[in-house]
Formats: sequence, C-alpha cells, structure tokens
Amino acid sequence: LICNNSRLAALDNQMAVEFKRKMTESNDRDALRQAQLYWLSHDRRACKTNTCLAQAYEDRLAELRAPQN
Repeated sequence: LICNNSRLAALDNQMAVEFKRKMTESNDRDALRQAQLYWLSHDRRACKTNTCLAQAYEDRLAELRAPQN
C-alpha cells in the first residue's frame, strides 16, 4: 500500500525522520524502540485501507512530535 501511494510514502518518510529525531532526544531509547515496534506490528499492520493507514501514521507522528515529559 505504501509504495503505491504518494501520500503514504510521504508519511512513511516523515515517520523515519521523526523517529530518528526522537531517538536522538530520548532518555529511554529502548522503550521508544519497543513502542515503535509495537506500533508497526499492531496499529499499522491492522490497517487494510489507505485511509486507515494514513490515520495510523498521522496519529503516531503526533505522538512522536509531542514533547517528552
């Protein structure tokens, strides 16, 4: 789905950038990596449509962009 859709491909690229940025800022990289793996294997994998996948990406990007507490 991702490679055949320019919007999803752009979101996937944004995800890579944001995840890398968050990893450099994180005090707990293992927890961040585990959270990302969970998202990949559960939230993203559950989507069967472009609309669902785009929303999953947007939601995860919002989480990654949120300030750390």
